[in-house]
Amino acid sequence: MKLDYRKTMLDEAGVLALLELPRVGPKTIMRLVEAGASVHDLASFTSCVTKDLPSIIKFSPPSQPELENYWNIAIETVSKAEANGVLCLSICNPLYPTRLRNIPDPDPILFLMGNWESLNAPCVAVIG
Repeated sequence: MKLDYRKTMLDEAGVLALLELPRVGPKTIMRLVEAGASVHDLASFTSCVTKDLPSIIKFSPPSQPELENYWNIAIETVSKAEANGVLCLSICNPLYPTRLRNIPDPDPILFLMGNWESLNAPCVAVIG
């Protein structure tokens, strides 16, 4: 998927906050990305949930206090990760590994430690 990062931006907290919502998973996040959704603060999160999301899936937005709670959980998760040396990357971040972005159903958020830049080099993975 080729993204224009100037037009589309779901930052790390935005992706995590959206994933806290009921009925929202990675495929819905990718549909929001493709639709050009932008989430980078509480106001844009609220707008996305009340306007963009119902146009993509059957969805009844939670109350404002619930939205604030989801946003705060996401901010806390990103802060804790960074404090522990973990890099968080949303699918919209230009640093997100290209090879992973181009697989079917890429994860909308990655938590990385160590030499994450090696993910752009040829590699082999064993799963299971």
